[in-house]
Amino acid sequence: MKTRKIQTTGRRGFSTMVVIASMVLLSGAAMSMGTLLKHEIVRTRDARSQMQLRQILFAAVPAARQELATNGNRARDVQVTLPLENATLTLHIAPAGQGSEVTAGATFRDSKAGETLTFSPNFDLTGTVLTQTHGQ
Repeated sequence: MKTRKIQTTGRRGFSTMVVIASMVLLSGAAMSMGTLLKHEIVRTRDARSQMQLRQILFAAVPAARQELATNGNRARDVQVTLPLENATLTLHIAPAGQGSEVTAGATFRDSKAGETLTFSPNFDLTGTVLTQTHGQ
């Protein structure tokens, strides 16, 4: 019985190159997916921080109204206690004409936001302006 030799020398190099190219493409795709996942995690964290900042600024209105009703509209800074870790709310109260102007500054983690609230003499909210926001 005769055996035939099959020549694979030309084909083996081509197959190796195809496998290496496929591995390079697959690793590039995996790296791209990892980068996109990291970006999405950072974006989600920033969105959560912004949401918490809005909630803290919403809490500034009743806190400012209570502080004005309790201690009047003399100029002062008030630190508001919050039940949230890594969060602060500071109110700067100043008389403005007949009413009061309160500048609220909120921080949560690495993000900051502020607003200016205007109150009438009977402590009704007459205006609000978002003054600043700073993210990570």
